[in-house]
Amino acid sequence: YLSGSLGDAALGLLVRRGELTELDAAAAEALLDRYCLPRPRLALGRALGGLVTAATDVSDGLAADLENICRASGVAGVIEAERLPLSPAAEAALALDPTLWPQLMAGDDYEILATVAPAGESAALAAAASAGVAFARIGEIAAGNGVSLTDGQGRTLEAAAGYRHF
Repeated sequence: YLSGSLGDAALGLLVRRGELTELDAAAAEALLDRYCLPRPRLALGRALGGLVTAATDVSDGLAADLENICRASGVAGVIEAERLPLSPAAEAALALDPTLWPQLMAGDDYEILATVAPAGESAALAAAASAGVAFARIGEIAAGNGVSLTDGQGRTLEAAAGYRHF
């Protein structure tokens, strides 16, 4: 599960660099705001305590942060691209340039990425709703190792690797 929306900060950096000049002013400002002023989901993090099996913020990139969870747990993660929650501003940027897709996973979103056991889904979704934050199922945990990003037909897609500390 992922809170909020994905990719706004990375796209905001592109706005800051002057690389998304065709984007309308309101969308550009929304993305730049998400890049310059992160808003960690503290209330949601507290609300999810005891309801999820693992959680982290998405600061280093979705795939990188999920890989940290999977490595520590000895499992694999499958992210389903069509389930990734996007803001209207990110959707506008992608409509102008679909090649920006891999950048959405670059990091600095400070959303919460969590694994939720099937029996705990209703409670986790209720906690997110009470915190006033969208919380979307974006994939599944499977046997194996590593993280993959797939499209609606199960094909593997490219994604930004994210930040690696070591």
